Amino acid sequence: IANPKQATTLLFAANGLTKLLTNHWVSVADTQKDEMKTFLLNLLYTNGPELLPAAKYSVSAIVRLYCRLVKLCWLEGPKHQNVTDHVSKFLQGSQHHFSIGFEIYSELTADMQPTQGPSLTRYRRTALSFRDNSLPHIFQVGMQMLQRMNSKQLSFGSPDADGLMLKQVLKLIYTALNFDFMGTIPDDTTEEQGTVMVPNSWNMLREEGVTQLFFDVYHTACSRGREGDLQCGRWCLQCLVLLAAIRRSFFQRDEDRLQLLQTMMIGTTSILSSQTGLQSLDNVHEVCRLLGRVNGANQLPDLISNSAFKSWVDVVFKFTKDSLLHWHKLPNSIHYLLGFWVAMLQPLVNLKEQAPAGLEQQVQQITLAFIETRLFVAEACANPSS
Repeated sequence: IANPKQATTLLFAANGLTKLLTNHWVSVADTQKDEMKTFLLNLLYTNGPELLPAAKYSVSAIVRLYCRLVKLCWLEGPKHQNVTDHVSKFLQGSQHHFSIGFEIYSELTADMQPTQGPSLTRYRRTALSFRDNSLPHIFQVGMQMLQRMNSKQLSFGSPDADGLMLKQVLKLIYTALNFDFMGTIPDDTTEEQGTVMVPNSWNMLREEGVTQLFFDVYHTACSRGREGDLQCGRWCLQCLVLLAAIRRSFFQRDEDRLQLLQTMMIGTTSILSSQTGLQSLDNVHEVCRLLGRVNGANQLPDLISNSAFKSWVDVVFKFTKDSLLHWHKLPNSIHYLLGFWVAMLQPLVNLKEQAPAGLEQQVQQITLAFIETRLFVAEACANPSS
């Protein structure tokens, strides 16, 4: 690793050492642990910027090795838990240093997630300690960088460089929000996570404008229309899906929770009305997930009483009909929209005459449109050449 002649050599050496240390950690001497961490940090800081443009995969392998060392050392004393102090110097260097620093944070947060296996108990204790000691700072760094980039206070010299860094910042925020805060190891066979159990101490999420920030970044990025910017939009939507699922008890006042709901309604209405970023089917899929999550995470009285409900449900109605018309493009997204309208049946049954005007007709039209698409599917299967 110290003197690689080729980038692939560095890749194989780092991956091999990661597996070796993971499987034989008890055989590693304490002095070697400290020496390896110091060596890898110095290597990333000194040689990482030169390697990053030409061999990013090799840099990523070294980052994974360093993060695995931090994870395995974590419970062996406070001196092994000061990772944020070491990474902070990367965030004060060049653009490439900045990129490596954020990759370390993202990889470490992802690797700290507890997983099933023989070391489950140890890894769960490690994850919960990391959640309390370092994750709040890492999340705060990500949010502060996102705010600075959105307000144009931070730039990396070119639109392409700014786009790459924005993607890394959003990935870090998503990874932090998606952390297994309770150490329950949720089922990973589905992309849907239940309630996001963020700790009460994450006060930044209660600040005004946090949710709107992601909608603003989405519109700014997607309005440029480039592939990389559309990917940034997808990361924004994935973060919003998690924000919509934050546990109700996190909000100390009902007004704050209802404000989050209204921001979600107005934000999704704006996206669907303007069609910003929806030329990307990945973004369309995430919008469908977001609509389903907003609908599922809030009680119907809160939805209906919101001043943004009428315009929101109208634009979702139009979007659903258009999506059903192009069912072949969104085979894995339609069920989120159908679930949205299934949930709308309850106010029709419970409220009857007091239900929102026009909602019953909208549900009926969606039902008929869905039946028609199923007939089209049956006809297409019967006549493959059509």
